[in-house]
Amino acid sequence: MERLKVPDSHEFVVAALDAKNTSDDCKIRCLNNCSCLAYAFVSKIGCLLWSKDLLDIQEFSSRGEDLYICLARSELGKGKPMKLISSLTATFSISILFP
Repeated sequence: MERLKVPDSHEFVVAALDAKNTSDDCKIRCLNNCSCLAYAFVSKIGCLLWSKDLLDIQEFSSRGEDLYICLARSELGKGKPMKLISSLTATFSISILFP
């Protein structure tokens, strides 16, 4: 989500001495933490992670931060055509093998 006032209940993540404090590093930290709900990399501040409810989000018309929210693959809407193709193929194969 773009141009937001990010939620208040964040956890500030300090980069390890040998790690770079980048947006990609922040993304990896969130993806490797199963309780991470969202992350944002704010310039001049760094990596912020959320593991609690995402309350008090506001969208701005011009300025604000990008907030990356973790979603389950099923929530993205992808993969449904593949399931349909697989089930149709299986049904078709069974009907050919057992007429």
